[in-house]
Parts: sequence; structure tokens; C-alpha cells
Amino acid sequence: MPLECTSFVFECPRNPLDPAGRVLRMAAKRYAMGDSLSNEDGLSVLYAHCIGSHKEQWEPVIAETFLAQRGKPRRQRVREAWAFDWQSHGDSALLNRDLVEDSRPMGVSAFEWADAIGAFARSPRMHGRRMVAVGHSAGAGAMVLSMQRSANPYLAIVLIEPTIMTPAVYYHYLADNTPQHVAATQLRRGSWASPQDAEQAFRRRAPWRKWDSRVRERFLAHGLLRCADGSVALKCRPRDEALAFPDLEPHFAALDEIARVCRAVPIHVVWAKRSELVPPPVQDTLSDPAAGRMIASVSYLDGGHMIVQENPSSVALSICAALDSIRSSIGIPTPQSLGGAPLSYGGVEDKPGILWEDVLHRYPSLTLNCISWLLPGSGSGFGLFMAQTALAKGDNVVATLRNPQVLEDLAAKYDKDRLLVLELDVTKIGDIAAAFGAAKECLPLNDTSFQVFNNAGSGMIAEVEGTNEQKARDLFDINFWGAFNVARQSVAFMRDVNNPRGGLLMNMSSMYGIDAPPGIAIYSAAKFALEAVSDALSRELDPAWNIKITVLCPGFFTATKGMSSTLVEPIHPAYDHPDNGKLGSVQTRNAISAMLGEQAPIIGDTDKLIGDFWDISRLEHPPSRVAFGDDAMALFQAKVSALKADLEASKRLSKDLSK
Repeated sequence: MPLECTSFVFECPRNPLDPAGRVLRMAAKRYAMGDSLSNEDGLSVLYAHCIGSHKEQWEPVIAETFLAQRGKPRRQRVREAWAFDWQSHGDSALLNRDLVEDSRPMGVSAFEWADAIGAFARSPRMHGRRMVAVGHSAGAGAMVLSMQRSANPYLAIVLIEPTIMTPAVYYHYLADNTPQHVAATQLRRGSWASPQDAEQAFRRRAPWRKWDSRVRERFLAHGLLRCADGSVALKCRPRDEALAFPDLEPHFAALDEIARVCRAVPIHVVWAKRSELVPPPVQDTLSDPAAGRMIASVSYLDGGHMIVQENPSSVALSICAALDSIRSSIGIPTPQSLGGAPLSYGGVEDKPGILWEDVLHRYPSLTLNCISWLLPGSGSGFGLFMAQTALAKGDNVVATLRNPQVLEDLAAKYDKDRLLVLELDVTKIGDIAAAFGAAKECLPLNDTSFQVFNNAGSGMIAEVEGTNEQKARDLFDINFWGAFNVARQSVAFMRDVNNPRGGLLMNMSSMYGIDAPPGIAIYSAAKFALEAVSDALSRELDPAWNIKITVLCPGFFTATKGMSSTLVEPIHPAYDHPDNGKLGSVQTRNAISAMLGEQAPIIGDTDKLIGDFWDISRLEHPPSRVAFGDDAMALFQAKVSALKADLEASKRLSKDLSK
């Protein structure tokens, strides 16, 4: 039975080394087999690789673990497996290359990887999951350290050839060899003329020739970057791999963490019988009862330090033995299960009785990129930009528009489980319901959040006296009633379908939803109505549903240049005379015509705007209304000032009106 795999990209907790507005990202994959995800009682197993490797190295181990546990009691079966790329390794290295080079000349510490894994384990996505951590070599230390910021989220930990020790042991047994490891790694070949050349080299040369063929195949497929000239190169460059060896403090800190948690969390250790890197005296320091380090089990397997690559079948059986030892009665770990005084960090006390997922992380919580979007109006403008950005950041998208052919080029770049393009007329309630139904059936909604960017709309320039009533009703059918019905469907979907329940509804208004200039009456009226519905709806929602609403009020941005969806009605004769060129609706017409034209003056940067939209979608408490752009902010401020003046006048006129 094959593994089913879904790729994700997670934003990592902010680190002091990060420049303003940027953080590292961590690539990950979730694996399932058959109907395993339907087993809510099953185990979620998290995997961290060794230095120089990548998340896909675990696939043979993961597959055999799924199969071996499949016939066992439900609570000992594997529900899902997660494998993570260190921020300087695998796909993460490609995502972070520029940022790592600019901000981390000494490489990415295992402490940062541990923070990211720990934030993931304590994120809402893993709420209620029965998790087991598995790490190999440096990845073993990262898994142990992922418990450091808070109470432990794991039922058990499996450490394979862990390089965890005291400073004294390191400097006595290993320090002399570290410069040799660094030099050899730096001199290692990092590219080949073709995949075929790389494959031949891996079959002949150490360490690859010792590997299980399945692991070697995955290294060829996932550890190498395909270059434009047909050559291939290591995703984790020799330089980045070499920088990981002198990163010693995580190896020492992990030993203290083991002493803290080992009485409450079973720790299973797997050693290689012919380990080249961790000799027996180093192994002995890990399990030292006199130092408070109690190990649940120790096993020895045929192979060297790279035992995950050399002997994945035996490694899988060792992991299964650890899973079998978890008592079926054990549920989710709680802080008090660790014993001792309540944990405290960042000014937040971990009080008895509070589950680990309720405890605040000292860094901002890890943000998941596994969101699915419904995007009405994706054919142009902000909707198209939002679809492109969401896909580029790893989200899934249901793009809806009247003419799906417009997105043929974009659709060709993504599989249907990432991008689903549907025909949708927002004036037809049946189309809206069908779009949500298709999203439910076609996108990977299990354990993901579904959000809606409610964007479909059109514009209209006309004086009130010159407005065609039918055209005004047509605009309201799109800008108000269409958005209104999408909003209603969104709330029902987020409440009844999303897992976990909740989500964000982003209603696209405009700076003209803040204040109505002359000549924009009908467009502004529809936006005013949408804002009123947004305000009322947000107050009607049960907080337990965890549904948020944000109204977006942008000014003019580059996405509006050349747009043809704005209807410009002939000016009413009463307002069309030479002396009115700088007054009323004529001024508005001239300004908007310039802004919508291909030669528009300097206006807002749409890429930055969409980046702000996307950032808002990741906030735990998004704002209810946001104005974007200098023009929108100026209009917002003018409206506030006018309201203050009206308030003062009202005070004078309203006094003494009470009986």
C-alpha cells in the first residue's frame, strides 16, 4: 500500500538574527497510508534527519512503520507521519538560501530547528494528537530540545544514534576529529553534470554506496537540485553541512533536557553496532541513572552511524517496538505529568491542569502554510494577485471567476489538489454553493484551515442624477448581494466543515467604503452595505466558532491599472460645464480615469499589499478593518475628523432632549 504525501511550508518562530519582516521557513511533508487519517486515536510520529540529509530519507522507515502497526490496536497504529527539513537542508535550504547567507554566516543552529519543530508540535494543527518524536544524530538532539520551551507534547521519544553528550565527554573523545569532519565535508563534491552521473557516483563512493537502494533513490530524487543546464547539485551545500558540525551547544543542552523529562516521557535509544561517530564511552553517558538520566530501552542494530540510510527496515522495527510500549490508556501529555514546579518562561506560568497546547510560546507561534482559500473574482486585480501569492507560499486555492479560461496558464503550473479553477457567477446562489461543495470534495481539508478572500466586484462612475437604475441594481447584485451570499456560505463552511473549526473571512471593501466621493455613489453604497453586514455578522458569531472577519479597504494600487470592470456612465448635463473642472464629480472622474489608465501616476505596490493581506491571514487576532495606502489613510483620517466635528455639533443640538 503506497504512502500518501502532502507537502507544506511553515514559517518559523522569529529569531533575533532575522531582519525586519522576514523569518526562516521550514519545509515538511505529512504522510498517511490508506484510511489512517480517519483514526483519531492513532499516533502522529514526527521525524528529524541527521546533518547533511533531508526529510525524504525517512520514507522507507515511515512506510514500514505504517505497515507493521496497521493490524494492531487502534491506539498503537500510526495515524500520520511528519518529516521536517532543517532550515539549511533539503527544500528548506532552497527556501532560505538568501536569508541564511545574509543573516547567519555561521549557519542555522539546531536550536532554531528545535524551536520550529516545538512550535509545530504545540500548534493548533496538532491539538489533541498523540505524538511520538523520532530523531537521528543531530536530529535526535533537535527533537529533545523541541520540548525545551514548554511542557513536553510527546508520548515517547526515539533517539537513533544521538550525538548528545556532556562537554567533558565531547572534548575527551570527539573534539580532535571535528576539524577533519569539517574539512572533509567542505571538500566534498557538490554537483554533477547530470542525474545519471550523480547516480553512478553514489553507487561507487562512500557513504552513499552503503545505503539501502530505496534511501539512495530518494536522495537522488529529493536531495539534489535540478539546474537549468541539466546538471544537479546538493540542496544542502557542503558549506552549509560543514557549518553544522561545530554547532556544539545543542548537543550539550539536549542532555540536560533528557534529565528533566525522562521520568515522565519514555526515551528509547537505538545504537549502531559499528558506529563510526559515537563510541561506547559516549553512548554510556546518555543512560546514566546516577546523573538522573533514565532510558526506557536501548537496542543495537547492524550498521554504522548512518543506520537510517543503511538499515531502514531494522530502524522501523525498533520504532514499532517503542510505539507498542505506549500504553493504550495514555492520552495527551500535560504539564503536570513532568513533575516538579510549574514551568515558567516569558512571563507565562504553565499552571497545573492546562494542556500543553494552551501554553504560550516565548516566540510567536509557528504559522502554518497549509491553508486552503476560496477566491471569488480571481481572474484579475487583487483576486489574481492573491491566488498567485497563496500558491507560491504553499497554500491551496479554489479560484472562482466567470471565465475560467483566463487562468489556464496558472492552472497548468499546479496540480488540482493545489489549484482548483471553477466557473462562478456570484450573483447566482447555486454557483456559490457548488463552489464550496467542490472545495470540500477536492482540496485536502482534513486538519487544515479554509479561508475566504471575498473579492468579486465591479466599479461604476455616475452622478446620482445620472445613474441608470438597472445598472445600479446589477452592481449591487455583484458587489453587495454576491459578497453577502459568499459571506453566509463562508461562515457555515468554517463552522461546520473546517477542521479545526474556524477561519478568516476577508471582505474586500475599498477606501470608498470609508467615505463616498462625488460620482461614486452606487459603488460606495454597495461597499458601505458590505461593511455594515461585516460589522453585524462579526458580532453575531459565537466566539466558540473561532471565525474572524476582516474588512480590507485599499486605495489605488498597481493591480487596478488598465482594469476594464469599471463602468463609466456619461456625465449628467447639469454637472458638465467648463467652470466645474475642479469641482464635484468631474474632479473624481478625472482622477479615477488617470488612476485606472495604463499610464497611471505612482500608486501603491500591489505585491506589498497582497503580502500584507497574506500576513493578516496568519494572525491569531486579525484586525476588523484595515485601510491600505496613503490615499486610503488620508481619506480615513478625513472621515474621522469629519465625524468628530459632527459629534461636537450633535452634542450641542442633542442636549436637553431627554424627558
